[in-house]
Amino acid sequence: TGASPLQDGRNCNNWHWTSKDVSKNTKEELIRCLEACTFEPPIALARVKSAEVTGEASINNRKGKIFLIYDLEVKLKWEASDGEGGEACKGSMKLPDVSATMLDDLDCEFTCKSSGGVATAMRKQGVAAVRRCIEEAMLRMQEEVRAEKARPEAEAVAETRPPNATPA
Repeated sequence: TGASPLQDGRNCNNWHWTSKDVSKNTKEELIRCLEACTFEPPIALARVKSAEVTGEASINNRKGKIFLIYDLEVKLKWEASDGEGGEACKGSMKLPDVSATMLDDLDCEFTCKSSGGVATAMRKQGVAAVRRCIEEAMLRMQEEVRAEKARPEAEAVAETRPPNATPA
């Protein structure tokens, strides 16, 4: 019950598997979201100093369904303080397996160069906030990919414009 490609090479009704690499834009969007990540008190002054994302992401189409597949690793450096001129600390987080299958249970390797209340809050609340930022960004990008399918020009858009790219 499948469709074979037409003689002119078109993929009738998007039945056959197609894939478009969107790694660059997906990584850039995830970095942007991480650097804008906000934290709640007592670490409201915490910030992500830098973020690095490696791996692959692609928009895939099979049997007329469009979806985002990704397998990424996130590394970031953060700093936090209590805002009262007292305790300040720095550290890093590494999330080695950011993928659709692991999105609701992201492993995080946390390091901190000091101990104390702010460090403890970052280990608990900070890691949770970063996980939430990643999850929200990836789910938003997935929804944007699905929304493209609803448009009449979905096939052309999915092949030419990755998620979160500015329309021409």
